[in-house]
Amino acid sequence: VPSHCVLMQPAADALAKALAQVNIDKPTIPVIHNVDVQFKQGPEVIRQALVDQLTQPVRWVETIQSIEADGVTDILAFVTGASRGIGRAIAETLVAAGFRVVGTATSAAGADRISAYLGDQGRGFVLDVCDPEMMTAVYQQICDEVGTPAVLVNNAAVTADNLFLRMKPEQWSQVIQTNLDSVYYLSKLCLRAMLK
Repeated sequence: VPSHCVLMQPAADALAKALAQVNIDKPTIPVIHNVDVQFKQGPEVIRQALVDQLTQPVRWVETIQSIEADGVTDILAFVTGASRGIGRAIAETLVAAGFRVVGTATSAAGADRISAYLGDQGRGFVLDVCDPEMMTAVYQQICDEVGTPAVLVNNAAVTADNLFLRMKPEQWSQVIQTNLDSVYYLSKLCLRAMLK
């Protein structure tokens, strides 16, 4: 599945339409955008930044360095799909930069792996990003047990590689729910606290 490139433009358009229905208050602190590593303040600018990251490369290392250079410490980051691959690398990079991290996996074994590699700097949680009710419950559990995330990395993704004509509707739905809908739901959950 393409990510952070122009092939995601239809998904970006759908996200923009969905975010148009979300009320975003002006944040009390600047929000850093992982595409241009610049601070964003206005609700419309933040809304556009969320959409832009679907079609443009993200600059995680520079974003983390910028936050660190501003002297920000003890930040909790929330990384979906953190049990392996890119998600694990992002979580480990955040920990190395001084962040505490909560990571998610689709299974208890995956959540245990996350807790093991994060050690005392984080914890793993089981989360199905295709289930909005579970996303709400797990987010609340994280807030209650670990703290309120100040950084969200929507990394969870699936690939259903197949010729389009052979792709089954349930495969299409799973890709859209995991790779797009989850970004909307989790961003909406996290932004409320981030913008207070």
